[in-house]
Amino acid sequence: MRFDHNNFDYGPCPYVIPVQKAAIQNTCFRKAVWTGKYLQMTLMSLRPCEEIGIEMHETVDQMIRVEQGEAIIKMGTCRCSLNNTYRLCTGDAVF
Repeated sequence: MRFDHNNFDYGPCPYVIPVQKAAIQNTCFRKAVWTGKYLQMTLMSLRPCEEIGIEMHETVDQMIRVEQGEAIIKMGTCRCSLNNTYRLCTGDAVF
């Protein structure tokens, strides 16, 4: 069965999603699935060597999980101090 959430953000209503299946089937660069007050579930599909750019989340936490392939994550206290680098593989997550 192909997962399809019709490009609709279901937040903040209760919503159940087969996350792994939805992530693997997603072909959009960025698609918000659920947005609440302090949390957002976003699916992303990146091509090899594609970047999402620098993001700052000062008031909320973020979790990134790799469903297929690998990713390099750079984190720090500000844009000019990205002093933590992590290589993630399929199934890994960083908080």
